[in-house]
Amino acid sequence: MGKDLLLEIGTEELPPLYILPALEQLKVNAKKIFNENRLKFQDCKTFGTPRRIGIFLFDLSEKQDDKVLEVIGPPKIVAYDSSNNPTNVAFKFAKEHQVNISDLKIKKIPKGEYVYIIKTQRGYKTEKILPELLKQLISSFSWKKSMRWEGNFRFARPIRWILALYGNNVIKFSIADVTSGNKSYGHKMIKTKPIVIKDISKFEGILEKNYVILDYESRKKLLLNQIFKIANKVKGIPLINQKLVEEVTNTVEYPTVLLGKFSNEYLSFPKEVLIDVMENNQKYFPVVDKEDKLLPYFLFVKDGLSKYNDIVREGNERVIKARFEDIKFFFNEDRKTTLESKVDKLKSVVFQEELGSIYDKIQRLMTLCEKVQSLFKLDDLNKIKRAIYLCKADLVTEMVREFPTLQGVIGREYALLDNELKEVADAIYEHYLPRFVQDDLPKTPTGIVLSILDKIDTIVGCFSIGLVPTGSEDPYGLRRDALGIINVILRNNLSISLKKIIDNSFDTYSNKLKVNKEKVLFDILEFFKGRVESILLEKNIRYDIVNAILSVDFDNFYVTFIKAEKLNNLSRKDNFNKSITAFSRVINILPKNFKFKGLREDLLKEEVEKDLFDVVKNNEEKFLHFINQNEFDKAFDIISGFSPYIDKFFDKVLVMDKNEEIRNNRLSLLEYIKSIFTKIADFSKIVIS
Repeated sequence: MGKDLLLEIGTEELPPLYILPALEQLKVNAKKIFNENRLKFQDCKTFGTPRRIGIFLFDLSEKQDDKVLEVIGPPKIVAYDSSNNPTNVAFKFAKEHQVNISDLKIKKIPKGEYVYIIKTQRGYKTEKILPELLKQLISSFSWKKSMRWEGNFRFARPIRWILALYGNNVIKFSIADVTSGNKSYGHKMIKTKPIVIKDISKFEGILEKNYVILDYESRKKLLLNQIFKIANKVKGIPLINQKLVEEVTNTVEYPTVLLGKFSNEYLSFPKEVLIDVMENNQKYFPVVDKEDKLLPYFLFVKDGLSKYNDIVREGNERVIKARFEDIKFFFNEDRKTTLESKVDKLKSVVFQEELGSIYDKIQRLMTLCEKVQSLFKLDDLNKIKRAIYLCKADLVTEMVREFPTLQGVIGREYALLDNELKEVADAIYEHYLPRFVQDDLPKTPTGIVLSILDKIDTIVGCFSIGLVPTGSEDPYGLRRDALGIINVILRNNLSISLKKIIDNSFDTYSNKLKVNKEKVLFDILEFFKGRVESILLEKNIRYDIVNAILSVDFDNFYVTFIKAEKLNNLSRKDNFNKSITAFSRVINILPKNFKFKGLREDLLKEEVEKDLFDVVKNNEEKFLHFINQNEFDKAFDIISGFSPYIDKFFDKVLVMDKNEEIRNNRLSLLEYIKSIFTKIADFSKIVIS
């Protein structure tokens, strides 16, 4: 039987977005440290609030498991004489490890025969080693940003107290000039005196009585219940932004939700602008009606009890009024001129010093959309050209200068007020999408194309001047842009050539880029290939199938993903390995630099090679039809039918015939077959199980 362990690290206010990652680290690191030290426990549970993070280890064993060691000693040749009697070397080794000479054993290892012993290392009592293990655990966090004090010790915020109990016993140690004990603290606004904890099982209940809800999920549930209950009182529905819920939940130890109100006059401004200010600037939850119209209410969370609620509410209502008054002023200033009239100001807004202004970027996109018109099958360029011309204009508005997260949103709203086509207005907003993982994707045809072209222009420009992502550095968000392009293409089943778009984009930079175009193009394609590979692996496509497909071609993402999924499904069929073996025989025998010499039917002497040629030739047209229709499973079935002919060919025919003409013709036959296989994948990279 073991005892429960409780570790609580009390801190100054932690950033809310640090808490959940810290708890995940704490759980992983605790399991690693205790497992490595041969200490078993039944389960663990982490907890965290702005002022504390901690962990319970339940039923932690009271003693380390014993460790059986194999200790290698001297070589047998020096440990025993020619009569196989132990020498002084053997006696010395036995004495050193406190074993009898008869306990010595002999084993053969790569270096020869050596003496060894089996030794049991007795485990220490848990309480004896816990101080060092807990210090190690507290030091194991990796923070996005940390503070340093007391030598080289780092933590997100200064540590103010440490509670460490094993059963009912305090585990004493010091770290960062703080000594552990059995004291914790309740809510800072309500209970300022320390609380002595004598029973681990009562810890959560005691803290809750002192207005600290330790468990994140419990705190979140309480917060959401209040939000929906209060919104319902004004016949509203709260807008729940999950990221905001996480952040707000981790800014409080005991959530109390309050309802605020603002004047109806502000509802005349764009809904998205008001929502953005409430969510991103003030961390409020907006309220809408059943028709999704914004209501003049907002919900906010205070930390602690219901004391002084009216004063707190009035303060927040004054703040939101001031923010909405800013919106009113900026909106009125912006609307003195049209969105179109602001475009000229973009000439003075730098996109990147070596790549020119935002206005230059717009001109490149105008040219690029003409170059790729046929690729995207664009019947009418007017909409996309209009969207391109206006898409960055809101960057010079007062509203976006004050609220940068509204870029695109403001452009769309101002375009609608200027009576631009709705699809043009939507594309102004959509061309920024997706802005982050799991963000929305563009939906309109114009927005889809503009989103891809804008991101391609940025990637091509940055790669051309050496601004390539390295490690964690990606200041221009090129990885995000690449993933965005891939996801937009896949969501909309766009069968287009990435290489052609990049090639045309490069040309729009004209004389600005004095670099090797082919080198830049190769680097960008490799960059995209890495993103595609990651996505395919996340979809549980076999790694060797991913390698096989990407080794041949991945210029068309849509086709690549179809091919990967179909080949992955085929790999589960009985005949898959047999077919791959036959394909590999063809590929492996061909010299690396073999050049197709031209295939002559009159030089096909043996019946089996004639049969192989005939079956391939007769099915080639049908195979190519399935390839063009992306029916790769049917195409694979056709070439699977070549397998018995390939096997007979290798069984009956000597490929490397002495006659050079015949030898080259047979190699050309195999090269011809290989050229068909590789329209699907490089099957030599498939691992046969």
